[in-house]
Amino acid sequence: MFEVDFPYHHYVAVTALSPVSGCAIDQLFRTLLPLLNPLPTHYLAIRKNEKVEIKMFYEIIKLKNEGLWQEGWRVIEVVGDELLERPIEESGLAVHL
Repeated sequence: MFEVDFPYHHYVAVTALSPVSGCAIDQLFRTLLPLLNPLPTHYLAIRKNEKVEIKMFYEIIKLKNEGLWQEGWRVIEVVGDELLERPIEESGLAVHL
């Protein structure tokens, strides 16, 4: 038995109500993956001139990897119950750089 929540529509929280096997975990993810596609994957990027643009997760990573992400741009993300503006290197996206 398991419970699935989508807190803040940014991540998936799965809790097991009893010990589960590896096969059960595999089945859970096969069940969940089709449900994850419609979840929002947008972050907000702020330019130096204060213009705000909505960018997809992969667009931001591509800009950074291609050296097109400017130093003054920031990522706004939900952390707990707050919106935080951070340099990309300090954001949740940093693990993908």
